[in-house]
Amino acid sequence: MKTHCLPTLVIPFLVQSAIAGVWAHFPFDSDYADVSGNSQNGALIDVDTIGNSGITTSAGDFKFGSGGLDLSADRDYVSFPSKTFSSGTAYSIAFWARKAGGDTGGAAQWDMAIGQRDGTNFFVALNDASGSGGRTGLRWRSSDGTTGRNADFAAADDTDWHHYAIVASGTTITCYVDGGPAQVATGKSTGIILDTIGEAYTAGNDFDFHGQIDEVWIFDHALGELEVEGLFTANDTTAALPERSLHHRYDGDFTDSGPEGRDGTAAGTAALTSDVGEVVFGTGALELDGVYGSQVDVDEFYFLDSEAWSISFWAQRAENGANKGMVIGAATDTQNFLWLNDNFTGLRFRSDGNVTYNFTVPQDTALHHYALVADGTGNLSLFRDGEFVETVNQGDSSFRINSIGQGYTSGLDYTFQGILDEVRVFEGAITPTQIDGLYASNDPDAVQPRTLHHRYDGDYTDASAGGRDGTPVWDALITADPLKVVAGSGALEVDGLYGSQVNFDPMVFLPSEPWSVTFWAQRAELGGQKGMVMGTSTDTRNFIWLNDNFTGLRFRSESGSTYDFTATQDLGLHHYGLVADGTGNLTFYRDGQFVETLNSGDTDFKIECIAQGYTSGLDYTFQGVLDEVRVFDSALIAQDVIDIYDAENPGGGSPVTKVNVFLLGGQSNADGRADPASLPAGLQTPQSDVDFYYKVDGGGSALTTLQPGLSETSQFGPEVTLGRRLADLFGNGPETRTALVKYANGGTNLEVQWAGGGDNTTTGDGPEYVTFQQTVTDGLAALAAAYPGASIEICGMVWLQGESDINGGFHNNYETNLTNFIADVRATYGSDLPFVIIRLSDGQSSLDAGRLATVQAAMDAVAAADPLTSVVNTDSFGVKGDNLHFDAAGQQSIGTAAGEDLVYFKWMFDTFSPAQIGAGAATMSGDGDGDGQSNEDEWVAGTDGADPFSFFAAQIAPATGGFDLSYPTAADRNYSVEEFDPVLETWSEILAPQTGSGGTDTRTVLTGDPLHIYRIRATLP
Repeated sequence: MKTHCLPTLVIPFLVQSAIAGVWAHFPFDSDYADVSGNSQNGALIDVDTIGNSGITTSAGDFKFGSGGLDLSADRDYVSFPSKTFSSGTAYSIAFWARKAGGDTGGAAQWDMAIGQRDGTNFFVALNDASGSGGRTGLRWRSSDGTTGRNADFAAADDTDWHHYAIVASGTTITCYVDGGPAQVATGKSTGIILDTIGEAYTAGNDFDFHGQIDEVWIFDHALGELEVEGLFTANDTTAALPERSLHHRYDGDFTDSGPEGRDGTAAGTAALTSDVGEVVFGTGALELDGVYGSQVDVDEFYFLDSEAWSISFWAQRAENGANKGMVIGAATDTQNFLWLNDNFTGLRFRSDGNVTYNFTVPQDTALHHYALVADGTGNLSLFRDGEFVETVNQGDSSFRINSIGQGYTSGLDYTFQGILDEVRVFEGAITPTQIDGLYASNDPDAVQPRTLHHRYDGDYTDASAGGRDGTPVWDALITADPLKVVAGSGALEVDGLYGSQVNFDPMVFLPSEPWSVTFWAQRAELGGQKGMVMGTSTDTRNFIWLNDNFTGLRFRSESGSTYDFTATQDLGLHHYGLVADGTGNLTFYRDGQFVETLNSGDTDFKIECIAQGYTSGLDYTFQGVLDEVRVFDSALIAQDVIDIYDAENPGGGSPVTKVNVFLLGGQSNADGRADPASLPAGLQTPQSDVDFYYKVDGGGSALTTLQPGLSETSQFGPEVTLGRRLADLFGNGPETRTALVKYANGGTNLEVQWAGGGDNTTTGDGPEYVTFQQTVTDGLAALAAAYPGASIEICGMVWLQGESDINGGFHNNYETNLTNFIADVRATYGSDLPFVIIRLSDGQSSLDAGRLATVQAAMDAVAAADPLTSVVNTDSFGVKGDNLHFDAAGQQSIGTAAGEDLVYFKWMFDTFSPAQIGAGAATMSGDGDGDGQSNEDEWVAGTDGADPFSFFAAQIAPATGGFDLSYPTAADRNYSVEEFDPVLETWSEILAPQTGSGGTDTRTVLTGDPLHIYRIRATLP
């Protein structure tokens, strides 16, 4: 049985989504399909000799992917749905082509690449560059051959591969050959009709394409030079793009102080001002008069709808009513703008995909700071004057930028009128704390951490790094009454009257950001709903509320999502914890115990006061005592909440009632020869929730908390991650402890030194095994002394040994010896004790290969014959340079895998009867309920392995912009959604892991046509 590689449960279904800005993309890798997601699929029309045209996969006959289009000279072509771009509408056409040699007559003069067939107009064609009839290598034609609708460009007449791109923008046609330089034809009527690749002229002329064509792209916007270069070099419009950032200070010039040097060019009457009343930071600002053409132009750059970006700026409009508030965007179309307006809700964003977002902000002429943050999933979040306003999701936040002060074509004059300063564009989503820094000091790194710890020990200072000292209002007071103080010397006492609260600098968490809150509370009344703990006092959102009319504790987010948790409604002192993971999950703890996890929408949260969280319409001000109020900018794990509770609990913490003990034995690899410095930081320090009793050869023994450095060589073995995994999965908490007891000694064998005598005494046992048993006895006594009254149970054993039996020539006896050893262990510690064998690795090449194979086979055979024994395959685990001992990564993998095996055995005992287990029906590979899914799959997914009607499956239902995916969940499992890339043959995560609710969960996948493969992955936490 193998658990180090957790199974993936797959529910395949097909969905394909469109690529922003691409009308069609024909890669010709295996067929004539459009892979843009727009379903503009082509079809080969084989006119004359059948089979002499088609997809070629011969090396050299295609440029990218795995194939190309090979066309003969007898008017064969690929037909696709007709597309018309009217004159003045932006579009781009790009393709690779290689002409064949040997043509004569008209075929030698022209090779039609793309256009409209059965006419003499609307085409892009390669020609012989002879100069005759104006032929210079490439011709673009619109509706006729007149000068205003026709353009010739220089291109080589040869039989080599070349990349061609035609870009239409306004009245200009630009041609790029092999990435550049640009050739420009102006004053053109640019309309074109496209329906054919490989032909674009009447059949009477022998002008059809002869040769190969590959990677045909059609865009519904004008590509920039760097995008064309990206197609030429990598078949990717973004491949040549530099980092997309900008910072215009306007301190005496239009230079970009960011790393990319996107200096601005002032157009019209755009000017700089140094008026101190108009400059926000530095020595200057941009002043615009609102006249069309007055703007600052920059080299164009853009973001796809899947990419995160941020924009911040200061703005002060000089007028109201005329909508003259275009801040930034593209001055060449009616998409791509950020606009402070009068006719709508105050601020409008429109994407490159022509999707509109409206935000509500005051329409005034005051100076304000704005920040707009796109997370790459369709969410746009607006901040004004450092304060979060709202998050809107309309599905497409792609954005193209080439102008500041303008973002619309000349049909309507919305040019900005007023002052702009400190205009910034960031590649990536900046955080609320960075926005705070920009607003307060024009420095995104001058951040105030979003943390808080109010102790109320004599004052209202913040003991965290956040520096959010409190200001008491009305009758919010500090009490030193020892009957009311939880920890320290003081607590906050509030009388329940509206206005009695503690205010501090606000902090904001977005829906995608984790956070945690813990506090002690003791209400002084019941029935009056006076239990607002924290939030904002200016709206009816953003609160944590201990209530009477609902289920005890309610959280409401900035977005208005309401979470109701069940909490006893009493006057007792209790500790509360709320943990948001940034995916909508909110977990509630009370008195150090997990209560439940809910997902009711978004967990965005604004916090600016304690003891209040609602406007004055209803008086829910807290009445009673609050103490040790904390806010964290991360998601605490359960043990963190427990540790805070235990540290602050005036009663000294919950008594431990159960200790789950696991044994670890073997030789040097069990003892450990891995460097602690290679461990993650969190595992280099003691794990306070795991007890560790250990003995090293020749040394003493001790009970401590689990930590590295306690091997014979002051290094570590499997115990570090074994204990961590067991504590996390087997069941731990303030009343239950996980403990390891370990004894291992390097260079010892099973044949003699670890031999088992066959009963529950030490008679006939090898000396190392006797020492092991004495260590276990001493360890159990130490744990009993540490936790008086607790039930102590040995729950499993891990065995890592065998190298000395190989070196000593005892390999042929290993299967018998190991079988006998396990029997003796069970006779001593319990007949149904799970036993995990760590199989020796192929990577231990210092061992004799034949003997190693014999011992490996013995280990496999013992596990196969015993339903209570598993074996962990270590062949993929890291080994040190001595080719004998596992390295740090290998030891971590061993501990994790062994821990998960032991957790599986616990699930097995909870799920199956002794008869089923004895019959072998409960093994990981078995299917105990006959529902077609293995026991291991059901364990990982959280379904019932003994119920044939409980299995992991998904239901799909249509939803706005995509579909809803519903599946059964367990509250202690995580579930993510992944998408398959058929080109790379890889899976990628599109919906992050989300903890199950314990019922049927539903998640929405935003997508288009159903032509992609997805799967749900269930994993252990």
